[in-house]
Amino acid sequence: MRLRSIRSVGVWATLSACLSCAAGGCGRAPAPEAEASAPAFDASGAVVSGCVESYDPGRDYFPVKAEPVDAELFRLSYQGSYKLLDIDAAGAPGGTARYLLVQCGTPVPEGFDDRTVVSVPARRLAVTHSYLQEALVLLDAVDRLVGVQRVEYAAAPAIRAGLESGAILPVGAGHHTDIELISALDPDAVLVYEPFLAESGMLTELGVAVIPSSDGREPTMMGATEWMSVVGALLNREADMARVLEETRERYRALADRVRDVERRPRFIVGRPYRGSWYLPGGRNNWARLIEDAGGRYVLADDSSSSSLPRALEGVIDRGDEVEVWIGVSDASSMAELLADEPRLSSLQAVRDARVWGSDGARGADGYNPYWEHRLPYPDRMLADLIRILHPDRLPGHELRYFRPLPEESG
Repeated sequence: MRLRSIRSVGVWATLSACLSCAAGGCGRAPAPEAEASAPAFDASGAVVSGCVESYDPGRDYFPVKAEPVDAELFRLSYQGSYKLLDIDAAGAPGGTARYLLVQCGTPVPEGFDDRTVVSVPARRLAVTHSYLQEALVLLDAVDRLVGVQRVEYAAAPAIRAGLESGAILPVGAGHHTDIELISALDPDAVLVYEPFLAESGMLTELGVAVIPSSDGREPTMMGATEWMSVVGALLNREADMARVLEETRERYRALADRVRDVERRPRFIVGRPYRGSWYLPGGRNNWARLIEDAGGRYVLADDSSSSSLPRALEGVIDRGDEVEVWIGVSDASSMAELLADEPRLSSLQAVRDARVWGSDGARGADGYNPYWEHRLPYPDRMLADLIRILHPDRLPGHELRYFRPLPEESG
């Protein structure tokens, strides 16, 4: 009923406005101002809810600043009552998406006409890049989430509860984005995966702030994880997010140190082929770097790309003797199923040695698999699993969380 109400009232109101403008040549009317609520502060003095009641031009409203340590593709700078967020993103004008994050209750500064204005702390966010959903869980801020990509990518109990109650709605992503529904939800911003930025032009035309996440091109896993800082900045929760990231970084580095001196590094490959192509990360991709930090060596380590690109299956099969470990196979119940789909995979050494690992080890009885949502926020957990797979003697007693050895036969 909630979905029908949103579509029948909010969406048709938006469409009617657009049709009227098309006929009469007008711009989109601004949304009515929400009633300002009294501000709430965190321990650092940042406003984490509501709006400033009395603007003080001499006050620093952001006492804690996000300072990325490993991330290379976004930058945050701070002034008294606003923040500047710059993101390297394909599809953005000049390759950079620019935002002006203004403390609610303070004036919008002049001279930033090239930037999209977002009021912070954000009241309503849609997150169609599943890796970043967990950032709101970590900040206990799921109440700010109004839209996610798909129900299948919502393993967090708090987000599933929101979907069941109707407080959160599936809004799609990329070509399948429900533009009208997102507009009707009236989010302060929508966070999308960078490759889908160019497909979000209609949302921008409707006045929705679209913020891309370029974490997929970060060369290190902790660099990708630091993109959660963008969520922290939108919520004025820099202090809390900094603690989360520092604790994660310490655990990650301690684990990586356990295998830093290993001499024998098994050569690995990741993912699964589909219709004759195999989407594989480049040699500078953070997923490949994650497994290298676990003491492996990527078969395509000499590739200089950071993106995942389709490779001809024949090219991978020709290097089958180099593939000692195959990690992260999705949607396959057994080796027999893999080979039934593509018999030539039997030439991979990892298949011959039964060293193939599925990525659904954490799937619960309810069918949800948190693997895709957890790689970015919990790289230390992923790293521990991978060390156990590649060098079990360096992490004795660790029980795998996300991966499972693929059996010969189903069941």
